[in-house]
Order: sequence, then structure tokens, then C-alpha cells
Amino acid sequence: MRSRAPVIIALLLAAALAGCGSEDDCCALPPKEIGYDVKGGYPPFRQELEIGEDGRATLLIEGFRQPRKATSFTVDPTKLDAIRGDLDAVDFDALVVPERSCFDCPSYEIRYGPDEFAANRATIPPELIEIFERLDHLVDGAGDSGVSGGRRPAAGAPRAP
Repeated sequence: MRSRAPVIIALLLAAALAGCGSEDDCCALPPKEIGYDVKGGYPPFRQELEIGEDGRATLLIEGFRQPRKATSFTVDPTKLDAIRGDLDAVDFDALVVPERSCFDCPSYEIRYGPDEFAANRATIPPELIEIFERLDHLVDGAGDSGVSGGRRPAAGAPRAP
């Protein structure tokens, strides 16, 4: 009786190779969820944006003497791909937060899959400014938040010392 081991090994190898049409098909990482929270400021407010893997988003907005408001929407796939591409390029472990304080500045927190980072308006690293602006644009486009003040200045504008 002949050994079946070479046949079994050949079949297993063929099955493993057939499972991947290309590296992109086989080894691409699944999309990650994105969380973006802005809190504090003066007058105090809170915005919490959660974007699921499929692009469905929920925005919670609360402001000083304003009722809590929740909005659901779907993020345009092109915009979402751009944001994810920017976030994929960030080395969260290497981000450096300058040692500055800001009494009434809002605090920002971003979560991307297992990575997260928090800073206040005066300590946002340059690597995150454009990403935060893209996310702010999504928040602003999700409806009239009625929240004013405490927002970060546009890129290139002077920042708090």
C-alpha cells in the first residue's frame, strides 16, 4: 500500500494557494472603526462621532443649554477612504504632545481601530491637524449642530501658545 502523505500535502498546498487570488484580496486588513470626540471649551460642548466599518456614522452633539441631539448618516465612500488613508499613515505610538496647557480649550480624542490619541487644542500634533479638519467637516455637514466657539483654527492659523 502506498503512502498517502504526498497526495495530502499536495492537496493542502493547492488549497492554500487557491485561497488567495492576489495579495490585495487575501491579505487586506478589514476597515477599522473611527471615533472622534471633541469636548469642553467655553461655552462647554460635546461632539461624539462614531464611524462604522461600513461608513454608517452616528453623531451626538450636546452644548451649553442645548438639548442632546443625535444624527445618523452615511459617510461618502471617497471621503471615508481619504480619512482612512490619512489615519493609516499616522504612527500613533510616535506622536508627541507638546507640554502646553489651555484653560478653556476643547479636548480632542481620536480612535482608529486599536489606536487612540488625545490632546487639547493647543497640543494637537501637526500629523493630525488635517485629519481633524476632515472629521470636523463631516460633523459640520451632518446638520446644523448649533455649536459655536471652541473650534480649532484652520490649518496655518496661529495656535495657542
